[in-house]
Amino acid sequence: MSRSQIHSVMKKACQWRICVNNVLIILHMKVFKRHSRV
Repeated sequence: MSRSQIHSVMKKACQWRICVNNVLIILHMKVFKRHSRV
């Protein structure tokens, strides 16, 4: 693998991580709202 390939893979991995983090945050917010209502 060349350096440019490694960099592109790392960028994709970072974007994927950010995506997962955003989904987790949204899920936590939904759960938190449910608990605060009750």
